[in-house]
Amino acid sequence: MAATSSDRPSVAALWGLFESVGVSGLAFVVLVFISHRLAPAEFGLFSMALGIVMLLNIPVECLFHDAILQARKVQREQIDAAFSLATALAFALVALCWLGAPLLGRLLGQPGLGWLLPVLSLSLLPTPLGATLAAVQRRNLEFRSLALRSVASRMGASLVALVMVLSGAGLWSLIAQQLLMAVLGTAVLAYLAPERPRWRSDWSPIRPWLVFGAASTGLAFTAVAASRVFLIAVGAGLGSATAGLFDLAFRIVDTLRGLVSGPIWHLSTTLFSRARHETGSIAGVYATATRMCCALTFPVFAGIACTAPEVVELLFGARWAEAAPLVSLLSATSLLFFARMFGTSVFIALGRPVVQAVISTSAIALIGAGMWLFGRQSAGLASTVWIGAPLLALPVDMFLLWRIGGIGLVDQWRGAATPALAVAAMATVLTLLRMDVGAVWDLPERLGGFAALGAFIYAAVLWLIDPVLFRQLFHRLFGGLIERLRRLGLLAAPGDPAGPPTTL
Repeated sequence: MAATSSDRPSVAALWGLFESVGVSGLAFVVLVFISHRLAPAEFGLFSMALGIVMLLNIPVECLFHDAILQARKVQREQIDAAFSLATALAFALVALCWLGAPLLGRLLGQPGLGWLLPVLSLSLLPTPLGATLAAVQRRNLEFRSLALRSVASRMGASLVALVMVLSGAGLWSLIAQQLLMAVLGTAVLAYLAPERPRWRSDWSPIRPWLVFGAASTGLAFTAVAASRVFLIAVGAGLGSATAGLFDLAFRIVDTLRGLVSGPIWHLSTTLFSRARHETGSIAGVYATATRMCCALTFPVFAGIACTAPEVVELLFGARWAEAAPLVSLLSATSLLFFARMFGTSVFIALGRPVVQAVISTSAIALIGAGMWLFGRQSAGLASTVWIGAPLLALPVDMFLLWRIGGIGLVDQWRGAATPALAVAAMATVLTLLRMDVGAVWDLPERLGGFAALGAFIYAAVLWLIDPVLFRQLFHRLFGGLIERLRRLGLLAAPGDPAGPPTTL
């Protein structure tokens, strides 16, 4: 039976969750396999080229995406014109890459970009069709096809990449993965779409969309540019091997962060918008959401920060040992990300998404200035730049959330306070234990012991400090399992002294 209109948002959220978990999980599995076959320098060179292509992909993908979503009525000729202009832009950018890549490679001190960037730029060509179809599908709340697109393209491209890397293809396995993801993703959407856009030489129907599309493109650029600009600067100043270490650390932490934050992100803007319309204030919902989000995520990323050497060695091998401090650093800074994650949702719910662009732009500017002034001298200074930029931009974020969102400066951090105290106790014990046990335990035993002990300490301290939050967290994590066991008769219901049936 088809879902009713009232069910469609819930179904869309489930498909969004499937897309987030499926894509992030597959990305991490592939990363583990490929990292054992590629050297850091190869990873770094690829990350620089991919970063450039991803920045060029933003206008191709985003120029008309939000305009199609926001328009009250969308005509067929507007869809065709948007697709045609995006296609022309994609071909122009690909031509620019083929002509300018050798010069850019010399300027950045990475001659390998001269051949790698043109090849990777071919992934721009399927994007206009895929982006146009994706916008139409999101407008119609057809999230099933979008989730299938992401998972199918990632799975197909990943399987090919795995076969290639195991066959000794090296860097070409990553190239093939990137190109196939673009082609397969567009092919799936084109196959599932009831109709597809056609080429149109008259672009006048989308003229009213250009200003809005330029603003949306700018917002999208500020959202993703920071890490890409940073990696390109690291590769140019410190070499592709150092960029490869940073890239692996980013991939590990960002993949896990996307896996955790994706499902939460799908619901946050809706919750804040509803609270604004129903109560006129979002401060209470913000505090509650931040409290639960931090309670769930802080122990995971603090645990990775404490055990990064074991995690990196076990999953990626000894050749990537130098990436462990970077993984620890990025995991620790993720605590700030989750404590401030809902600020963007608040600005969007209030109809002020450009505010987040101001905050992100200030962070990007600080990263660029820091890398130009001193970050190119060593990996440690580059790490300082990456940590320092969001910290320096934090006062701007706090001020704007107070003035525009109406959330007091103290209230912005209230939800993170209790999880932070519990995580501090956990991290202290784990750090002291690592100093004592050293290499006495085998690696899997050491990592498993740290994980179990860390979870116990965090849960115990959280229960002592805030029993209500502990019960809420326990219910979130295990409520569904407990209810299922009760339905199966394997666990007694509250107030049932008989308990589950036993067999002699």
